[in-house]
Amino acid sequence: MIYVLTGENDFALRRKLSELLDVGAERYDGIELSFEQLADICAGSTLFSSKRQVVIDSLGDNKHLWSEAIPLLERAGEDTTLVLVEPKPDKRTKTFKWLQKNAEIIDHKPWTERDSSKAAAWVQEQIKSRGIKVNPAEAQFLVHWVGVNQQDLHQAIEKLELVGVADEKAIKSAVDPAMESNVFILLETALKGDGAAIKQQIDGLERSDDAYRVLGLLASQIQQLVALVLGGKSSSLTAADMGVSPFMMNRLTPYSRSMDRKVTLSILEWTAEADRLTKTVDNDPWMIVEKLLLKIVAVKQ
Repeated sequence: MIYVLTGENDFALRRKLSELLDVGAERYDGIELSFEQLADICAGSTLFSSKRQVVIDSLGDNKHLWSEAIPLLERAGEDTTLVLVEPKPDKRTKTFKWLQKNAEIIDHKPWTERDSSKAAAWVQEQIKSRGIKVNPAEAQFLVHWVGVNQQDLHQAIEKLELVGVADEKAIKSAVDPAMESNVFILLETALKGDGAAIKQQIDGLERSDDAYRVLGLLASQIQQLVALVLGGKSSSLTAADMGVSPFMMNRLTPYSRSMDRKVTLSILEWTAEADRLTKTVDNDPWMIVEKLLLKIVAVKQ
């Protein structure tokens, strides 16, 4: 049997690989294989076993062998479990098209913000399987805090398992936030009108993050806030329209209710101006981020 594992969700792909094969399975780097080696792999049993389990990584990167692989792959019988790991296969090739008809292709797509509800459900299931109490709101908060990368979520769950608690306080204490969460805290501080904390938070971000990326995330979150204020829709509908996390929209909703159209458009204009200024070589991007946030503080006080 031939399996092809595709997709860039490395965590899910590796889990599937462990389900399909035993620990002692043979593993090869596809780029280093020769025609003769692949022929031997596909031939089936060895002197030591009637069955064979083989993983080949990135055979598609070996362009010449990949183009000649079909007659060899056709030899793989029931006594051989062959798993081709191809995160980003070229689906235009004749070999991949042959595999679509003759192998089981399992795609592992990375989660996006649109999958935040799916991620929260998975988090809740994983935490409960470790004997820890967790409710849907706490699972959603963990996804908001860490992001939707499944590997990052798994590592966060392992940290919470050591603590034995999965409430919001434990998450903030035991798990490092994703950059998106740090930026949201920064925006939230500005929307609360707390100018004194802005400088301190920026100093913390400056030691480990990139100002241009921070501004990009900040602009994205401000756009979500603007959509809430001007769109006149519920947070769930606005999140669906924008393809973003409903949890984030819910967190922004209380602030959107206290903002009028004029202030909202001003914040949007200031954000666009900040983006323009960062493209000028002589400007300090961190100073631009700080000034943008302090302008928001001024209108919220």
